[in-house]
Amino acid sequence: MLTPCWTRRVAKVCLRSWNRKFSILVWALAWNRQKHPQGRQPREYFSGVVGHLIHGRTHISDYGPTPQACKLLDGLFLAVNTEKILAAEVMFYPQFDFHFYDLDFCRQCLGRALRLGTWPIAVTHGSRGAYNSPEWKAKRDLYLNKWRQPDLNRRIPVL
Repeated sequence: MLTPCWTRRVAKVCLRSWNRKFSILVWALAWNRQKHPQGRQPREYFSGVVGHLIHGRTHISDYGPTPQACKLLDGLFLAVNTEKILAAEVMFYPQFDFHFYDLDFCRQCLGRALRLGTWPIAVTHGSRGAYNSPEWKAKRDLYLNKWRQPDLNRRIPVL
């Protein structure tokens, strides 16, 4: 459980460091350092560590060293510099209510020259996700349709 005291301590120690490096940060979670053209990311591009709660036990997945600059981040925990996000006019696209909101958000940030990265902090994810479910596939198709153009520097309107 996160307490206000814990949150202040983490923020005080970490924010000084990561704010100089990144605009968007995922703490100790995996995602890729490169955008791979075939979609599935080779493991050498991953960064971060996350615990997965499976049958009441935590299993640690070590995806690679942190801190690292990244192209995409998992939405389990995202910390942002709100001043930079507001100035860049980056927002969460409302049609991505659960699946792909994180990837869409990261791509918007990259298109506005914001920096993303991982940071070493311990977290545990209590869900296995819903990969390949009908809802996931519908949001995947919406995401792919929105981002079918490879130019990340274009400004995408938030609907």
